[in-house]
Parts: sequence; C-alpha cells; structure tokens
Amino acid sequence: MNIEGCKMLLINHAIVNAQQLLDKLESQTIEDNEL
Repeated sequence: MNIEGCKMLLINHAIVNAQQLLDKLESQTIEDNEL
C-alpha cells in the first residue's frame, strides 16, 4: 500500500473514533439531564 493510502486510513480511523467518543458523551449528557 502506498503512503497516501495509509494516511487516508489513519485519518478515517481517527474520525470514526472521534465520532464514537462524541456519541458516548452526548448519550451520557442526555442521561444526566434526565436525572
């Protein structure tokens, strides 16, 4: 695989991880507000 392909995979992976973290934070915030 070429270097550009590796960079794209790493960037995509980081974006997915960030989105999952945001989803967790949002669901936690909603739960806290309901208490």
